[in-house]
Amino acid sequence: FMGKMKRTNLEWDNYINYLIDAINGSKFMKRAENKPMSTPKTSIESHISTRSIHLREAADIAKRIAEGLKLNANYIYAGMLMHDAGHPFSAHEGEEIFTYMGALFDTQYFHHNAKGVEIILSEDICGQAISKIPNIENNPELKQKLRDEFYYFLDVIISHDGEASRKEMNKQAVEYGSIKEAVYAKMRLANSENNYKFVAQTPEGKLAKYADVIAYLASDMQDGFRLGILKDFSDDYLELFGEMFSTEYSVTREQRIENGKRYITEIKSKNLRETKESLKQEKDEEVLKTISNILTTLKQRKLDLFKSDPEELEAVLNEAKNKFVAKKRQEFWDRQPRVYSEEEKQKFEKQLEQKSEKDEEFTTMEEEFAEYLNSTYSKVNKIEEYAVKMLRMRSSVVREVTSKMQEFFISDLIKNSKESEVPQFSKAAARMFFRAKELNYREFVQYTKWDYQITDLPKAALELVQKCAESLKKSGAIRNKFYDESIKAYITDPECLKYMKTKYRREQEYTSYKEENGIASLKSHAKPSNWQLTGDRKQIEHKKLYKNVYQYVENEDQVFAIRYQNTYRAIIDRVRKKIEIALSSQSQNKNELYQEQFQAQIDQVRQEVIGKYGTLDLTSEQKEEYIALKTEQGLANIEEKMALQLSSDYLAGMTDRSFNDVAVKTGYITQESLQNSVRGQSSSNTVQKLADAMAEER
Repeated sequence: FMGKMKRTNLEWDNYINYLIDAINGSKFMKRAENKPMSTPKTSIESHISTRSIHLREAADIAKRIAEGLKLNANYIYAGMLMHDAGHPFSAHEGEEIFTYMGALFDTQYFHHNAKGVEIILSEDICGQAISKIPNIENNPELKQKLRDEFYYFLDVIISHDGEASRKEMNKQAVEYGSIKEAVYAKMRLANSENNYKFVAQTPEGKLAKYADVIAYLASDMQDGFRLGILKDFSDDYLELFGEMFSTEYSVTREQRIENGKRYITEIKSKNLRETKESLKQEKDEEVLKTISNILTTLKQRKLDLFKSDPEELEAVLNEAKNKFVAKKRQEFWDRQPRVYSEEEKQKFEKQLEQKSEKDEEFTTMEEEFAEYLNSTYSKVNKIEEYAVKMLRMRSSVVREVTSKMQEFFISDLIKNSKESEVPQFSKAAARMFFRAKELNYREFVQYTKWDYQITDLPKAALELVQKCAESLKKSGAIRNKFYDESIKAYITDPECLKYMKTKYRREQEYTSYKEENGIASLKSHAKPSNWQLTGDRKQIEHKKLYKNVYQYVENEDQVFAIRYQNTYRAIIDRVRKKIEIALSSQSQNKNELYQEQFQAQIDQVRQEVIGKYGTLDLTSEQKEEYIALKTEQGLANIEEKMALQLSSDYLAGMTDRSFNDVAVKTGYITQESLQNSVRGQSSSNTVQKLADAMAEER
């Protein structure tokens, strides 16, 4: 899988449309429609980017780059349609929640690239695509070849992480015996050891990181302006654009900023010019005069079409429309043969409003006034149409800038990759690429958190994971999997098998618990139609959740085995790291999630060590002895660890809306907290770290 840019030829090339069809119809793609990119959106923020929009934009960009390099464009397109399948709710903060939760529970690290592979396997996207191929059951060799090749798509998913640094993006790929071996090794490293920034095994797969970032650089900027977090391009952005788009070589920052200003001004002027050109086709002098008045008012009030608050601009438009309607109304009454009082005018107009064309005759005067109104509002609509074009100057300029930025990166990547025979930017474009990422993190993404994401969401997630885990143990869901021989057949590490057992509980305990909570096996008969859950509203909602998470686990087979082995390894890694922190003077970041609970665990370890050895200053032999003891205790309790892990994975897969709905109904978040939450008052610790890391590298 190493070497120069040699096209990856797959049997899937002949059946790619079946795979794309299966992806588009998948459950993960439907969830992606309601998962955010940088920030959870409200019901009225319809134009903010979603995960599904990003999947398609990144796939389109990857396909274009692959075509430009004569690589397998359909292969990378399909891979990129799945690349973010593992993203949890709450964007960056969601990954942070489940990673820190794993530190508390001694379970897996949470990285969306590895979780995406688990989800694609769990939904059996491969099997669904193969089943669509005509007469496939008569060709078992082809069927098996397609299953074997599907790991090429999974490698795109697990290797795509766009958060990689410059050095990480330019690393050589590690050699593996097969593409399947590569995918499973990467899943183990990501989930069990926190090593998740991989290099893809194919040249097409290496394009994924670039396409991912090129796509979200543009959507992040656009969302920033849509939400009002970005009100104008800062000098840092202008400097970037000045270098990116100028034909002149600029030595100083000031020169680059000036070039950027000139570029943005040209785009604004062009957009305004195009709008004014469209006005030349308008023959109605009243419409033209009103538009001219709007522009004059904006100038008098020093309102910039690009920088000003949209509400201020909208107010000017509404003021102009109201004046125009009032003027036309007055013209009508001035034409009447006698003078009417204001009271008479209002009475006449009110009577007209209450009349219906279907069942009432109109007087000549009423018909005339109705015609006058129709004519007036037809002109008002024209005025609004032209004015809105101008008032939307900001979005059209941002759209043009981001589109040109994308084209710059795509063109440079294709040109430079052809010359170097390795997927990479030129040095100048690489510098601008990482600078653009850093700026988006600092100026927009960092300020997209809602209050509830900081206060209520982590607490609710922790409570719900623990409640679901307890239910999975009491229902026997984990017990059933541990003693399922078909699942054990997937376990490749014999050491893992030794711990695949649970404490004995009477079968009646499991049965009673399931009956109480309405949990029926998918393989058994359904509950009678008159059967109902009992309890108060919150208890019933808890029981519904327990039933759903039970069925989620019951559907797992191969993926359960993967999660079990990686949880087994994660316990070993997490226990060691926790003890090393306890034995050192290493201070904890006070901003990290679940800090209080984690610190309590560290204190407990220290007390145990002092009680056992009389000191924290252990010899290497004592340290390893204690680590081995605590690791064995953790592995002996692997049923609980798996219950916690699977509960985390189930809840993480929810959309923001569905998780918030469950959290409210079960009483862990209040509806008032969500309704009164404000976006942007606190910055994201996770995003701040990413920005700082890129700044240091720069």
